[in-house]
Amino acid sequence: MSVDFTAIDFETANGFRGSPCALGIVTVRGGVVAAESSTLIKPPAGARAFDRRNVRIHGIRPEDVRDAPGIAEALEMLAEQAGDDVLVAHNAAFDMGVMAAASEVAGVAVRPWDYACTVQMSRASFAIVSHSLPFSAAAAGAPMTVHHDALADARACAAIAAEVVRRTGEDTLRGGLGSIGVAVSRLSPPDPSGGLSRATSEALAKLPAEGDWVDGVPAEAAAEEERLPVVVPSADADPSNPLYGQRVLFTGTLGLSRAEAWRRAAACGARPVAVMDSATTMLVAGNGLTPEALAAGEGRRTSALNTALKLRGRGFGIEIVTEGEFLQRTGGHWPDRAV
Repeated sequence: MSVDFTAIDFETANGFRGSPCALGIVTVRGGVVAAESSTLIKPPAGARAFDRRNVRIHGIRPEDVRDAPGIAEALEMLAEQAGDDVLVAHNAAFDMGVMAAASEVAGVAVRPWDYACTVQMSRASFAIVSHSLPFSAAAAGAPMTVHHDALADARACAAIAAEVVRRTGEDTLRGGLGSIGVAVSRLSPPDPSGGLSRATSEALAKLPAEGDWVDGVPAEAAAEEERLPVVVPSADADPSNPLYGQRVLFTGTLGLSRAEAWRRAAACGARPVAVMDSATTMLVAGNGLTPEALAAGEGRRTSALNTALKLRGRGFGIEIVTEGEFLQRTGGHWPDRAV
C-alpha cells in the first residue's frame, strides 16, 4: 500500500489570507502517520495586525510570533518534510491561498504544489449533517478534542484523507480520489518578482498598522470584549437535537456568560461563531427578549439581529431564537445570576 501524502493547516492573524501565524504538517506514508511538525509564523510585514476574531478562534497573539520564523522558513520546512507529496487540507483553497498570498507579500517563491481538499473527500464519502472538520474527522474515526490548533487540524485532515482512500480499496491517494470523483488540483504560484497584485494591495491597505492593536485586540474593543474559549462541536452530541450541526451566533446581553453559552452550544453539536455571515444558521438574541417581543418587533435590537432579519428576508435560512429558547434546547437552566 502506498497511500502517501502530506496534510497541512494554516492559521491566520487576520482576515487577509496572506497573514499566516501557524502551520501544522502531518506526513502519511502507507496510510499511517510517519512525521509531524508545526511552527508559529511571523506574518509578512504589512500583514501583522491581529484581528480579535482570529485570536478568539486560535488563541495565537502578537507576542507569540514576535520571534517566530517567517513564511519563507515555513515553506522550506514544508518542502523538506513533504517532498513531492500531494498536499491535502480541509477547505484546501484557503490553505493554498494562504501560501500564495503570503509568499506574494513577502516576495518569496512557492512551489506549484498539487493538492486536494478533504471537504470534497468528506462530501463524497460520509453521510453526515456537516462536513466541517470536527464532524468529518469523527466520521473518519478520529474525533477531535482540540480545533483550530494547526497541528491538531492537520492530524484530523490526514485521518480523513487516509480513511477516505481506505474505503475506496485503492492503494494510492490519486487512485482513491479518482474513484470518488475528487480532483487533484495544482497551485498557480505568484511571480515573486512581479510585485503585488491589485487585490493583494487593496487587502493590505485595509489592514490597520501593527502598532494600532493591543495584545491582538483592537484598543477600542479591548475593554468590552471577553476572550472566548476555543470549542469544538461534541462528537457525542445527539443528532436529533435542534442545535446539532448549526452555526450559532449569540448577540446582546445574556444571562449566561458568552463562554458558557459557547460551551453549551458545542455540547449539543453546534459550532459557535463570533461574527454574522451567510453561513450562520441560528442567532440567539439576548437583551431579555421574549418570543412574543421578538415576533412583534419589540425590545432592544442589536446590529447582528437586524442583519439576521435582513438575511432572512433575502432567503437565507437563519433561525432566530431567544436565550430562553436556546436554554430549552440545550436542556440547561439560567445561572444563579447574570454574568
